[in-house]
Amino acid sequence: MNYNESELKSWLDSCLKKNLLEIRVTLVGHSAKGDGYMGDIFFVHVDGKAPHGGPQTLDVAVKCSKDSDVLRKFSPMKIFFRNEKYFYERVFPTFVQFQTNRGVKNAFGGVPKCYGTLSGDRDVLVFENLAKRGFQLWDRKRPMTRGHVELVLREYAKFHAISGALQDQEAEKFGELVGHYDIFRDLGRGENPMVDALKNAIDEMGDLLKNELEEWVLDKWRKLKNDCETIFQDLMSFQGFKVVTHGDCWNNNFLFYCDERNNPIKVSIIDWQISRLASPILDLSHFIFSCTSENDLNDLTNILEYYHKCFSDFLTQMGSSENLYPKTQFFEDWKKLSKFGIMLTSIVMKICTAEMEEAPDLAKSAENGDLKVFQFEVGNKKLLRQRMRAIVRCASQNELI
Repeated sequence: MNYNESELKSWLDSCLKKNLLEIRVTLVGHSAKGDGYMGDIFFVHVDGKAPHGGPQTLDVAVKCSKDSDVLRKFSPMKIFFRNEKYFYERVFPTFVQFQTNRGVKNAFGGVPKCYGTLSGDRDVLVFENLAKRGFQLWDRKRPMTRGHVELVLREYAKFHAISGALQDQEAEKFGELVGHYDIFRDLGRGENPMVDALKNAIDEMGDLLKNELEEWVLDKWRKLKNDCETIFQDLMSFQGFKVVTHGDCWNNNFLFYCDERNNPIKVSIIDWQISRLASPILDLSHFIFSCTSENDLNDLTNILEYYHKCFSDFLTQMGSSENLYPKTQFFEDWKKLSKFGIMLTSIVMKICTAEMEEAPDLAKSAENGDLKVFQFEVGNKKLLRQRMRAIVRCASQNELI
């Protein structure tokens, strides 16, 4: 990871000008290979002067597109960063104002503060460094506890419900906000390179689970490979209940704050680069199948009902009817669309169970002209097999594949 202090200071001068003057920067850390971010992240301590007073400090996380001309040429980095900037500059402030106007208690606010953004050769977003407030990642190699799972589901329920209430009560405003909020349209609706990656990973997981599950279950899993294009087409053409989604719901995009007994009491959701208007089932299926334990997968119906109750309660708190998205429709959509999250686990579980040195290096792969970044070996086959076995069994038992 290339680090240029003068360039970093220049970015922060621009993004923090409302908060700090005459700044001095000290690099205190950076993201590591295997963290899974679509850019570089620098953690920086900033000393300066408050606009109307004495000395002041800030601890920030600086997210920027990778310093690679080849990577920018071969991947849609600018589109991803532009999408995330739009979320922080337009979507989230609108959601905050809507909740404020309705006097909502325990409002959704589970995203880090964004101090500013820049566009140029390298796109930049500057956030508060939540680690300095005690927020931590959950170990990606372990399924989350039920407490972590319910905390995330509650925040997703609030976040999705804001879309429902806003489009119910201020349809024109919501339409203007999300009318063009479709990153897949911006990326182009032609050939999807992710489909080939998923097909390869589905085959790989099928081979990994040979002799671990009944053959008829594995046959259902392998048939997902033939359904990849259809599943993506169904998602793109879906005309049912839609909300603004997070889009990237794996372990490393949740930061938790715990009490003295290590119980999670707050969560902050990060990385909104592929946020878009879509069914909330996409966020739910991605998160549930990527992050929950075998015990919780065996309790899938109760987990889904917990989300829907939180969603309905928050809808009514904002002044809309829970009938905007009835439970029957919610479960019908789950049956239709949850294959999305199930498919993704064939790739996500490899990243979750890989050692740092095994994980793919996106920039290096692009510079070498090799874009098959997810075809890598995981050393801990036992852990990968254990996680995937529970997922495939759950999907089969619930007739989702």
